[in-house]
Amino acid sequence: MAEPTIAEYAPSSRRALAHIIDFSIFNALGIVVGYAVLGIAFALFKALGLISGPMNSAFHPYLNIAIDGLSTLALGYVYYVWPQFHWGQSLGKKWMKIEIVMLNGDPLTQRASLIRTAGYLVSYAVLGCGFLMAYFHPKRQALHDLMAGTITIRSEV
Repeated sequence: MAEPTIAEYAPSSRRALAHIIDFSIFNALGIVVGYAVLGIAFALFKALGLISGPMNSAFHPYLNIAIDGLSTLALGYVYYVWPQFHWGQSLGKKWMKIEIVMLNGDPLTQRASLIRTAGYLVSYAVLGCGFLMAYFHPKRQALHDLMAGTITIRSEV
């Protein structure tokens, strides 16, 4: 596939709106999934006789953090990595009619999707400046796009 032209790059404003939509959905799902996983883990541990007492003293704080962290990683894969790898889009990107492709225009690889999603953390770690790069970069690439070798383009779907 040919490398996309400047007219095909997704506008930064659409990218920002897509990210806000995705961030909101992901965090709402994260709360629901987090509490569900912690509740299931608590019930399982209680049924196995590994803990006793009320819910608020059921787990050691580090166990809560580990369970929450693992459920967030799993949700991140299901919400961001898998759909981007299979369709080039998350829900927010689909609604904003943009998609992610490799620099040469080929479909996104799973490896690139993983790197790009992990790169969100790096983009946030530098006070969000990793996202702002898309407004100034000639190919409208943010830091996580540069890390993964991807671009975001307009989409018909």
